[in-house]
This record gives sequence, C-alpha cells and structure tokens, in this order.
Amino acid sequence: MKAIFTLALLLFVFVTFALANLTPGTTFFWQLQGTIRRDLTLEEAHVYDIDLFDTDSSIVTELKNEGRTVIAYLSAGSWEDWRPDADDYPQNAIGNKLDDWEGEKWIDTRDSEVRQLLKDRMDLVVQKGFDGFEPDNLDGGLHEDPMDTTGFPLTKATTLDFLEFLAEEANKRNLYVALKNCAEIAGNQTIVDLFDFVIIESCYEWSECHMYNKFTESNKLAFEAEYEGSNINQDNCDQAEQNQFTLRYYPKNYEVDGEFWTCPSPSASPSASPSASPSASPSASPNPSSSEDKTSDGNLLLINKVAFIMFSSIVLLLF
Repeated sequence: MKAIFTLALLLFVFVTFALANLTPGTTFFWQLQGTIRRDLTLEEAHVYDIDLFDTDSSIVTELKNEGRTVIAYLSAGSWEDWRPDADDYPQNAIGNKLDDWEGEKWIDTRDSEVRQLLKDRMDLVVQKGFDGFEPDNLDGGLHEDPMDTTGFPLTKATTLDFLEFLAEEANKRNLYVALKNCAEIAGNQTIVDLFDFVIIESCYEWSECHMYNKFTESNKLAFEAEYEGSNINQDNCDQAEQNQFTLRYYPKNYEVDGEFWTCPSPSASPSASPSASPSASPSASPNPSSSEDKTSDGNLLLINKVAFIMFSSIVLLLF
C-alpha cells in the first residue's frame, strides 16, 4: 500500500510541476496593476507574475489549478508608503526617494528589522499559495554612488550579501526566487546558481542583454521587458530568440497593467504586424493560439486533473 501511495504522490508532483518549469523560452505574463487578465491560454502564459499584496489568494489558486506557476511581485529594496506593512519599517532604515516613483524610497537592506519584514513577506507569499517571488529594487549598492542614490553606504559586497539572504530564505520556504536586473553581477555564476530565473528591464535599450546570458546557458528562464510600446525592434526579437530570452514589449509610460506586445512568430513574414496595437482594447492580447495549441493546453490540464483525482482517491482509500 505504501508503494502505491508513493507512486501516486510522485505522479501528482511530477505532472503538477512539469507544466511550467522555469526554463529558457517559458512563456511569462507580467502584470503589476489593474484587474488581472484571465484571457491568456496556458501556451501564452505558463507563468503569471502578479502583485503580492493586491492579489487575493483565490486568484492564485485559480491560476495554479489551470496549470500555471504563479510568482508574487514585492519590492525588497525599497519602502512603499501604500503597503500594509509600511508603518513597520524603522525610520532610520528608510532613505532617499526613488527617482520617478512617487511614495517610494530606498531602504537599508543590511538592517535586521528590514530583513525580518522581508521574511514576513515571504511567509505571506507561502500563505497565499504563490510558487515564488520577484524581489524588486535589488541594485541600490550597484549604483555609481550608492550613498548619494540610496542614502546608505551600500556596496557590491552588501548587495551580494542581501541577494544570498533572499535566496537562502526562499529555499527555506521552497519558493522560486528571481534576480531582478543587476546587470553588473548577473554574469557571476555564483549569482546564477542562487536564483531560479531572471527578470530584466530595458537591456536592449541599454545594450546589456549579453550580461544575462549565463542564465539561459544554465537552462534558466530570462524574461526581458522593453518599454517601447508597439515599436517592436525585429533585430531585438531575433537576438532574443537566439539567446532564448522571453521578450515582451510594454507601454512607454512603464505601466505594467496587462497590455503588452510580442515579437512576430519566427515563421511569420518580416512585415508581420505585432500581436497587439495601442488602438486595441486595454486588455489587448497576443496573437491568438491555434486550435492545436489550445487542444494541447487542454490535454495538459486534463492530465493534471486526472493525476490529482488519482492521488486524492488513493489517499481516501488508505486513510
């Protein structure tokens, strides 16, 4: 009986997690504002990255039941005055304002109270059922003059220590954790080994994408966001395909509200139009999947549900 139970458990775990491994080319949906889009197929969005505080656990559960991996966005390196735990941050650990981001300030990531608050946030990630998290604003100590930028004497060494802290705490909770930007150290194999995937912003604009190649070379997902609206650069698309980056284009105003544009399909003609346009509805979607893709998605979900039913039935019989 124990052998049957073990086999059922292994089958369920395998099917559940095989659907969305964070490997190069995995489709990735990123939305940090507004009502979460639910019109994307599994083929279009194996991974959802959505706000930790603004997302109800019921949404997380629904997305996971569809076979998706769900990532929670949280700012690890900044204080945001609208968050429910904002008053818990020690005043002496709150520094300079982040340029262009109202109500947001750098924090001293060395501070023990700050780190405890981040542990509490990771516990909330677990409680809400997320599979992992995206910690933002990690690069305070990597600026040319960190003291002038953040208000604290942060350095590359303190940044590395902070990243190790985040990765270690994520592992304790069996959570995926992303490296966010940090081009200056993203090529360090130790860093690549610490993190499960990387989220990058504007690396084509700043000619920094090559600094993240070690992630895909290590069979890890690299998600790249460019803020150019529908002005898709085909050279960037070709380079992303070559390097196995998942590339998406977002509005120029940096609003990550569910609207995005994708590169034309590799099989499309050079003059093929992007998947969505500014004149489309606010929830403009990528090129619709073919019926074969949707059938494939349905089959995967069916397998997942069957595995769950098998597992549940055996548990009931045994206990």
